[in-house]
Amino acid sequence: LPYRRGSQSAVAPIALAAGRPVLSTDVGGVSEIVRHGIDGWIVEAGSADALTAALVEIEGPVLERLTRGAVEGRSRLSWDGYAEALEALTASVAVNGRPESSDLNPDS
Repeated sequence: LPYRRGSQSAVAPIALAAGRPVLSTDVGGVSEIVRHGIDGWIVEAGSADALTAALVEIEGPVLERLTRGAVEGRSRLSWDGYAEALEALTASVAVNGRPESSDLNPDS
């Protein structure tokens, strides 16, 4: 996904939900969906060199690791995964009066 500007594309979440790792530029909310080094790779927007380097770097064992991460993490992008995240957020607000940062981004 070599975007140059922010995007509301559903390509990244759909790919991850299917267990496929994503290589994308860091625009819009991509870094909130793609976990760099876990289920995908994020590079600087507008840098053909960074994109080219990533294509070389993520072959072989790195690609296998990213694929495993995408397969293992795909449930977080399912309807059940979203429901669980919403329940955790609601419970945190009920207890603390506000969400905890870990509730907003459970992978942090």
